[in-house]
This record gives sequence, structure tokens and C-alpha cells, in this order.
Amino acid sequence: MRLGRIFSTLIIFASVLGCTRSEEVFQPQSFDELPGHTMALLEGSAQAEFAEQHFKDKGVNLVYFPGFTDGMIAVRQGRADVLFANMLMTFNEAFKEQHLKICREVDELVAETGFGIKKGNVELKEELDIFLDSLITAGALKEKEERWMSNPDADPHTLLRIDPAPADPTGNGKLLKIGISGSQPPATMMLDNKWTGFEIEILQEFAATRGYQIQIQVYDFHNLIPALSSGTIDLIASTLIINEERKQKIDFSIVTFRLKTAFISKDPDYTGDTNIWQSIKKSAYASLVKDSRWKLIFNGLLLTIIITLCSLILGAILGGVVCSFRMSRKKWKASLAKGYIYIMRNTPILVFLMIMYYVVFARSGLNATAVAIIAFSMNSGAFIAEIYRSGIQSVSKGQVEAGRAMGCSAFKTFLYIVAPQAAKTAMPVLTSECITLLKGTSIVGYISIIDLTKASDLIRSTSFEAFFPLLTITLLYFILATLLTHILNAVLKKL
Repeated sequence: MRLGRIFSTLIIFASVLGCTRSEEVFQPQSFDELPGHTMALLEGSAQAEFAEQHFKDKGVNLVYFPGFTDGMIAVRQGRADVLFANMLMTFNEAFKEQHLKICREVDELVAETGFGIKKGNVELKEELDIFLDSLITAGALKEKEERWMSNPDADPHTLLRIDPAPADPTGNGKLLKIGISGSQPPATMMLDNKWTGFEIEILQEFAATRGYQIQIQVYDFHNLIPALSSGTIDLIASTLIINEERKQKIDFSIVTFRLKTAFISKDPDYTGDTNIWQSIKKSAYASLVKDSRWKLIFNGLLLTIIITLCSLILGAILGGVVCSFRMSRKKWKASLAKGYIYIMRNTPILVFLMIMYYVVFARSGLNATAVAIIAFSMNSGAFIAEIYRSGIQSVSKGQVEAGRAMGCSAFKTFLYIVAPQAAKTAMPVLTSECITLLKGTSIVGYISIIDLTKASDLIRSTSFEAFFPLLTITLLYFILATLLTHILNAVLKKL
């Protein structure tokens, strides 16, 4: 009962915070009104580039977010006065349900968009351009644009002409890896746990005519071009604006859409939810129930468990090998182990993970989950090696000598005398390392893995509800860490 009351209090408190609004809503009608206010921008977007050129030195506070979701939430909660973004935001549930408003279209920034293709991939570019040109000639591209991009209130289920694309590849053709930056309705959006939208439908038809099988990979927007350049993906589909700077790094298909930009603010006529419990119920439904979004959390949970357990097992084995080298009397082995441990302990795991994915294994064909397991195993192995070593060194040399004097071999002395005592010393520290590894896996979304944390991000980007997805994964991480602790403590008691 007490836990239930605490839980209810947290929900009410968070909901009240989410509905907080200032008495006066900033609604800029011209650039001259912007100085002294905070503008939210998407990292790496054309709007961010435009703002940096025109507003940065004129007293406008520019704040950057990895996705439009975070920017719109910042505006809703009053942490930013206005969001500078493309007008496709009006198609999002957040715009409809979280009471945001376009206060001015920015005619100074009307941009052409297209699909991004890696430089040098001439064959794919020619294939895609020929296909898009055929759609334009037949009027099919215009039809898709009118069907998907013209009515923000349309039900996406009624717009589908072909089945939504699965995240995993299907079919027997050559794999076409498509990078997107999450849910950006109506260009890319998740429906019934599958990807669809204006751009996804075009690429599905392209893949069907050319015999490709599709795999959708989700990245933060600013990681799309590095992923394409490294060869991790073949194509970008995220209403990517064509500009000269990007042309230096990647190639573009022919133009698929002309994108308008706007200032977005809170709706000044919105007075807040009158029924707090109704608001909570709606938030929970949008976050977990609608379109079976709980399945994203469940699948992310399974993937988090798989990455954690595999990394722990491989890290423990690798740690044993590194520890044996570290304690070897041969200088080259000890030096090699010292160098490895030094590098791993002083390199941020996120940086190491991205190096492994975007550089070391970029062209290997190895999937992101396998790369993550390798990276976390290598990182954890260095720490586990030192844990092993400290445990072994805690056993006095006298006991080792006594075992050898009794006729035991070096292996039996270690197995029956040193290892049990070392394990009791090392287990508490090892438990902390295991929990650290579990929580550390929350960064794998940076390399297009939809784990527990990334699943929460996808739900937030679709529903624009932050509290319930974050609360859910917090509780799940807490439960996993608790179970892991109890299991390791049970092992310790049996030693």
C-alpha cells in the first residue's frame, strides 16, 4: 500500500510538472522579436545551421536537442520559448495532443529534401534516381505526397498501400540498410511496431522493383551521415535537407519533397488539463497501450538482457586471460596486459563503442548487437581482470606455499586454496561491476540498437509522453539490477 501511494504521488507530481505553463506565451512573428529568448533546435538540422548564421550573435539563446521530441517537450515545459523546426511536426501526436501551435511560417527557409546515399555508390544512386523519376513522370510521387503529407488529421492506417516495413530484413534479395532518425511523421513513423510513412513507402516500392530486402536502422539525427559515410548503412531517409555542406560528404537522390519551416510555440489558448487522473490515464495509454507500444519495451528488455549476459560471460573469460597475463613473470605478457587495461580504463565506453561500430567493424557485416557485446566484453574484461588480481593478491603467499608443500600441484593449489578465498574478496566488487555493465548498456542506442532505453526514446518520439516511458524503464533497470545482485550474493554464500 505504501509503495502504491508513493507511486501515485510521483505520477501526480510529474504530471503537474509536465503541464506547467507560463502566464504569457511567446509567439514570435518576426526575427526581430527573438533576441532575449531561448530557441530549441535539432542537432545537425538545416534549421540549426540557419539559426547559427542569423541569430547566434543577436542575443538569441540557442539550445540543441538530439530529436524534435525533446525540443517540443522543452517548449511545452517552458525550458525553451520557441522551437525552430520543419512543419511536418504538425503531423505528430504531440502537436495535436500536447497543445502546441505554429505561430509563424519561415519563408526564408524552404528546403528541398531527398534520400542520402554514400559517395561513390553510383549504382544505388542511379537505380534510385531512375525509380524516383518514373514515379514523378507517372504522377505517383505527387499522389503519395498528397496522400501522406497534406492532412495532419488523417489516420495513417487508411493511407497505407503496402504493408509497413519490418525492422528486420525479409525476402531473399540483397540487403538495403536504411537509416532513419526515429519517428518523423508522416515521412517515417512507427505503426503497430512497424515502420511506415511517405519515405518508407517509396523505398519499399523501390526495393520491391529492384529485388532488395529492407532493414530499418534507427540513429540520432546527427549520427546518420557518419553511419552512411562509414558504410554501416546504405541510404538515409529522414526528410534530409539538401545543402552544399552535406553534398561535400554524401550524395543525394533527386528531390522528393519541398519542406517548409516554422516557429512552434505553446498554444496560448490552452488552460491545462482539468482532470489530473484523466490526464494520467491518457498519458499511460499513449505511452504503453496505443499501437501495442509495450511490445517495444518488452523487446528492448530482452535485448538488454542478452547484451548484458553475453558481455558478462565473455568479459569474465577475457578478464581471466588478462589477469593471468598481468600476473605473469614474462615481461611482455605483463606489459601487454597493463597496456590493455590502461587503454580500456581510460577510454569512455561510449567512444569505444562508436569506434568499434563506425570504424573497426564498419564494413564487416557484423550486426550492431554483436558489436555491442564485443565492445562491452572488452571494456568489462579489463576491469574484471583487476578485480580478479586484487582477489588473488589478498590470499597470503604462506597459504600457497603450504599447499605446494603438501604436494598439491600449482593448479590444485589455486583451485582449492586460492580461488575460494579470492572469490569471497572479489565478489562484492564484481557485483558492482556487473551492475555498472547492465546500466552501461543503455548507450547502445547510439549504434542503432533498440534496447530498453532506445525503446523508451522511440515511444517518446511518437507519443511525446516522457514520464511513463522513463518511469517504466527505470523500474525495469532497478528490477534487473536487484535480481543480478541477489544472484551474485547467492553465489557468494555458497563459496
